[in-house]
Amino acid sequence: MCLACDNHGEASCFISIHAVSRGSLPVRDDMHPTPRQDDTQERMRRDWDSRATKDYRFFIASGHAGSDEAFLESGRQEVEHVILDGIVLSPQAVVLEIGCGAGRLLLPFAERVAHVFGVDISPRMISRARELCSSARNITVSVTDGTLAEFQDASIDLVFSYIVFQHIPEERSIAEYLREAARVLRPGGIFRFQVDGRTHVMERSGWAPNTYDGIKFAASGIRKLVADARLEILEEWGMDTHYYWITARSPGAGGHARLLVRDFDRTLLEEVLRRVGADRPAERSERIIAGNESIRRAVACLEVSKMPSDSEAFVRDVYLRVLGRHPDAAALSFHVGNLSSKRLQEDRGEFLDSFFMGRVVRDLVFPVVPSIPWYRREQITERLARRGAHTSSSATFLEYVDLISQRISTMGTADAVDECFDIILCRQPDAEAANHYRHMLEASPFGRRLLVREVLAAQPDRLTPAPPRQENVLRLTERLSKELLATSKPPAQGESFPGEAHIASCLLKAGITDDEPGFVQQAYMAILGRSADTEGEGHYSGLLKSRALSRSYFLRELLWCEELRR
Repeated sequence: MCLACDNHGEASCFISIHAVSRGSLPVRDDMHPTPRQDDTQERMRRDWDSRATKDYRFFIASGHAGSDEAFLESGRQEVEHVILDGIVLSPQAVVLEIGCGAGRLLLPFAERVAHVFGVDISPRMISRARELCSSARNITVSVTDGTLAEFQDASIDLVFSYIVFQHIPEERSIAEYLREAARVLRPGGIFRFQVDGRTHVMERSGWAPNTYDGIKFAASGIRKLVADARLEILEEWGMDTHYYWITARSPGAGGHARLLVRDFDRTLLEEVLRRVGADRPAERSERIIAGNESIRRAVACLEVSKMPSDSEAFVRDVYLRVLGRHPDAAALSFHVGNLSSKRLQEDRGEFLDSFFMGRVVRDLVFPVVPSIPWYRREQITERLARRGAHTSSSATFLEYVDLISQRISTMGTADAVDECFDIILCRQPDAEAANHYRHMLEASPFGRRLLVREVLAAQPDRLTPAPPRQENVLRLTERLSKELLATSKPPAQGESFPGEAHIASCLLKAGITDDEPGFVQQAYMAILGRSADTEGEGHYSGLLKSRALSRSYFLRELLWCEELRR
């Protein structure tokens, strides 16, 4: 477990790692900050200066403090797998970290974006950051006064804070950072931060927040602070745990950061709850999806049920119950090492926090649900209909998963893989893919559903081309769908121009009773304004008859062809 001690608070100096042109950066030249006379800010700065002096690596990343190499590598791993999980950044992005400490997370960001800023309460941490980040010319750090006053309005694409707010002993300081983050974010910019959601800690007799073990948040409390800052919550994960993540967005659109969409796979969520012995798994999964209950509370039965007393056996049992497999050697060693006999119940709670909020379980029950290109949607709908399973081409990702999973549920392993590929991709898997997915079906209790999800999320086989010439689009829409002439929407997923998917859908419906040569001729006339020549008609009719090409992919060929772009 990584217990970071990066914090923030008071500022009187602004330290650049390298001399840079301030005119090119989102900082205010008119700012001359003076320290705020605030007891909490002074205490935070004093305590974190002391910790920075004692052992900054330990207090930032206690599990990775043995060497500079391990310390820096932990930063790379956490940026890749934690901070940016599901966030896509443009190379032009500007990023700000609240509570940057010694700059462990700034360095990996500097390799990805145009500029990264870090602020921290502790001048000594900032001094460490100057040393650690001295080779990066696009990192700037400063000591903060508990605000982001030196940054201009609407100047940052991504603000983040990781294992920082959990150290702050009062709500008002965190509320100030949320308001400030909202101010400095560009329209559509993202703020991802983590708080400690273990509100049960506050119920302990004699517990009081301090500068290491700070305030805890129930979902209602942190949601209110986000709403008060006029930010929109896009995603929550880890409610009731040490690692309660909120991803919020500034109103508007634009900027250089975007969040991939996730959604609960209620089938697998309910199955996981059933496997761990949670009561009323169907009802509880619905409450979790609605945001009214946490996964962590739902699996609390693992702490009180008849689980093995031996730490290694306990870890193995949790993995086996939830994932249907044992942990690998590295994971087993890590988790068992964190389970002490003196604090067994508390440490088991921490293990369940990190296990259920970790990426493996997250991706299992709360996966990224990519947009499906229009031509793949139409193809899947067509091929399911041939098998007697009728759906709409506007079905969601997980609705398609439900239908296809049901279709292959009783098939043998090899047949299930082949059928999945045929429905979704209109082809059979190559030998490597076939072996991979057959093994997955045999090794995982969720294998069939994961197979469908992975194949359905496969990258398109072609890059979307540039839009056709405007006059060609106008002629095309005049022939087919005049209402599209007034559209101002951007292209949807898989479209080379706005309305392309609608045109294809109209042609598929109009030609549903046509034979293959008739459909080919109708499509040529509608899209290209001419008849297909003998060679073209024969070629495409043959592919359609043999089912080597679906009608939707044939329409994509015409809508993306060079003739429409001349």
